[in-house]
Amino acid sequence: MARRWLRAAPADDATWEFTDARQPAADLSGSSLQIGDHTVDVDSVLVTAHVRDVEADVTVYHPAFADLPEQPRAQVAFVLLDWALGEVAVETWIGQVTTATTEPLDAFPLAGVRAVVEELSRRSVGPDGRPIWVLLQGQAPDGLLGIHLNLLVTVLAAPQPAESEEERAAATVYLRLTRAAQWYEDGTTGLWRDPELGLGLKWRAERHPTEAWARRYDDSFGRAMRFLEDSERERDRLAHERRAERRRQWRRLQWVAAALALLLFLTGVTAWVATRESQRARAESARAERNLQLARTAVDESLLVVERDPSRLGVDVPEIVGFRRELLEKAQRFYLDFIRQAPQSEDLQREIAVAQLRLGHIDRALDAPDRAVADYQAAVKAFTALGQAYPDRPEYRGQLADAYNWLGEALRRSGGRYAEAKSSYDTALELLGAPPSHVDAAALQQVVARVRYNRGILVAAQAGQDGAALDDAEADLREAIRLLEPLAARPMPVGAQDLGRAYNNLGNVVALADGRIAEVRDLYTRAVHIHEDLTRREPTNREYAMELVQFYNNLSAVLRDNGEPDEAMRRNLQARERIESLARPAPSVGIERADSYNLQGWISEGRSRSDAVPAYQRALDLFVALGHDDATRRFPEFHERFGDLLVNLAELAASSKTPATRKLLADGVREYAVIAELVANGAAAADARVVRDTVMRVRAALEGEAATLLDATLQKIRP
Repeated sequence: MARRWLRAAPADDATWEFTDARQPAADLSGSSLQIGDHTVDVDSVLVTAHVRDVEADVTVYHPAFADLPEQPRAQVAFVLLDWALGEVAVETWIGQVTTATTEPLDAFPLAGVRAVVEELSRRSVGPDGRPIWVLLQGQAPDGLLGIHLNLLVTVLAAPQPAESEEERAAATVYLRLTRAAQWYEDGTTGLWRDPELGLGLKWRAERHPTEAWARRYDDSFGRAMRFLEDSERERDRLAHERRAERRRQWRRLQWVAAALALLLFLTGVTAWVATRESQRARAESARAERNLQLARTAVDESLLVVERDPSRLGVDVPEIVGFRRELLEKAQRFYLDFIRQAPQSEDLQREIAVAQLRLGHIDRALDAPDRAVADYQAAVKAFTALGQAYPDRPEYRGQLADAYNWLGEALRRSGGRYAEAKSSYDTALELLGAPPSHVDAAALQQVVARVRYNRGILVAAQAGQDGAALDDAEADLREAIRLLEPLAARPMPVGAQDLGRAYNNLGNVVALADGRIAEVRDLYTRAVHIHEDLTRREPTNREYAMELVQFYNNLSAVLRDNGEPDEAMRRNLQARERIESLARPAPSVGIERADSYNLQGWISEGRSRSDAVPAYQRALDLFVALGHDDATRRFPEFHERFGDLLVNLAELAASSKTPATRKLLADGVREYAVIAELVANGAAAADARVVRDTVMRVRAALEGEAATLLDATLQKIRP
């Protein structure tokens, strides 16, 4: 009927044209179907094709199919195929059409089905270049044989043996291989990896394909086999590198484990000796005090090694973290036993006060901020009593100032105790304002500088609240730099690491003010130069390396804002290369690695928005993988950096409005909502506060469905 109407229609003109069947779409990208509450976007549709003689059986997949009944799925599949091929080509070349609710192993984009039909059409032409008849036959219900010769599709010039399942499987693998080789040559995909590579190598070993056999399907045999060989060589190279790196990591772990085991042994032995001696001779005696001093010295030296945060060294793997906690707890038990002694002399009173300070360090390292605050308060009380009892000993004033500084640090890290923390820092600076004459001036300068920049960090974080102002924070950090610069410039530098940190922290504060981007660039650059020099002097110091990565990323961000994308990309590359060189599966390394890809995407936006999407996708994949680890989820930096990624994605989605960008944003918001609820429902108050702050910050940048999802999450995690 439609054909008769077409024949009766007038000729096509500039405005109207007529056809008796649905035509294929010129461009499939960006198209979508709305089925009830579900959107089926063409860019996410995948298909597989199984060629049978002159037809191809097609399976269609989309993520939304999992939520649709079978009949609507089938209707959508036929509409999608009509869009891709046109109604005539679907009826001519497509056989059975099925749908899938999970992604098939050998799937390809919807547009790829056109190549399958083109190949069928090419094979369905005779030697003279004209399509010829196909012989169809069937069995009638009454057993009679019916023969029809009314389909002009292809020719069977001579009886052809039926294509075996083995041959069809081999052809499917070959066609997948040729497509991948073409995409690789075009620069749109990479070499094959397992499991695809394993399947391709098995096919080559079992089938021994030749160019003559492959010519039945296409003329790309040489390119396909080169692609397979290149993929195999790349896999072998990467496997060799991984084995070598595992051997290096294992050797490093053996050395670290041996050192920590020795320290644990020494700690146990010395603690045992100290406890035994203190129980045997409670009365004051020179010999008992000498033994106790030896034991305390050994434990103090062990503590200096293990109290450093593994995340700052990039070695916060579970084995090291657990072993460090065991050492800290043993040292903690020793100090607790030590301070129970009755202080019968000035020396013993001083040692007990120092032990209280050490307990604060241990509890801070064990992530027990409330206990650390109590320990430091006890140390303040003990040093105050010593100063009052022995006013002719001015060194107690400096030790009291040190205790107040550490008390301020513990209060600052506890969160919500700004006034108490600032008061502690203020008191420390007052005590250090009138130092005793015999105190080493360089050491005093470094201590005062450290208190100054600790207070600057506290005030900057609280700016705009409780009377805190950014100008005050900036003044503290600049004073810290003034005190540290002459020390770091000495032939034997002192405080260089503190100076680099101070420049970086000052850059963070100045970046909050408008119109000072050139000054921020200079501050971050100075921090980078100082830590580059430190890493050259001590290339094995992981703490220097980790801080340098953070400084590189800070500098690359401000370079991007300053209109220097090439330099920004170079600095970001330095950060990523140094992270890769650490080669440790540590949470802190993983966070910085993911954030580097986020920063790469942000920088790439200045060149091309499409270039930013792969980097953001990589960053999201890494953050989601990190979120599966309980220890990583307790890192405030994890939530802050994940939040930065989501804010960047929200800005990109608002400006580009492409389906791929919106989908990436929706995926990221959905993944973080799950992590946020998981952390907030079982975390300490400080951790839960970080999660809520991140969710509220991201929510402010969102609109639509993603904003609604985070609103629901906020309701669930409110205290």
